[in-house]
Amino acid sequence: MHAKVYVFDEVAFVGSANVSSNSANNLVEAMVSVSDKAAVRSARQFVRSLCSNELSPGTIDRLQTIYRPPRFVGTRAATRPRSKRSPKIALPRLFLTQLVRGDVPAGSEKAEEMGLKVAKSQRRHIRSYVLQDFNWSGNAPFRVGDKVIQVVKEEDGSRLIDAPGDVIHTHSWRRGNRRVMFVYLELPKVRRIRLEKLARRLGHGTKKKLFRNGLIRNSEFAQALLANWRNI
Repeated sequence: MHAKVYVFDEVAFVGSANVSSNSANNLVEAMVSVSDKAAVRSARQFVRSLCSNELSPGTIDRLQTIYRPPRFVGTRAATRPRSKRSPKIALPRLFLTQLVRGDVPAGSEKAEEMGLKVAKSQRRHIRSYVLQDFNWSGNAPFRVGDKVIQVVKEEDGSRLIDAPGDVIHTHSWRRGNRRVMFVYLELPKVRRIRLEKLARRLGHGTKKKLFRNGLIRNSEFAQALLANWRNI
């Protein structure tokens, strides 16, 4: 049985049923309901452990355009024996960007405004998400669908970290040998956190990692970073 886990307030359901009309109307399913507090708490922790990557409304809209419902044709083919290892959670590319406050490069103001106009047109949900942008000089690695965590150095030397944002648009500008990319992010409306506080949450040895700039290649650190953010 391919078990599903649903948690609602003080009760949890574990069983084979999907949230679909096919499951409700055609298939024979089995579910167990549990109200024991310890069991419900354990089920909730299990579900949350799999929810490392928060999807913004814009990302959900883009995924809906490429979703194709499953097709049920003939009998089900034989499946391979499944590995007993824990499933690997698929994460988007996650970047840390070390930023300082300042003006955009001289002459690029119009390019930033053009990119901002396009980014605003792609937003559909503005109540719980905000739009921010930053500029990156040289070869920029960012693309739509990436996640970016901005680490901003303030005038007093402190570093504040924004919640992970989804790249919804990029716009390039060039003058002579100078190249700049404006990156537009959609991120949840939550308070920023000091780098030191986040490092304590993540554990020993992570403070140095938070000073890095670029793609996070360590999947365990990326997953821990995203998972911890929802608890801030």
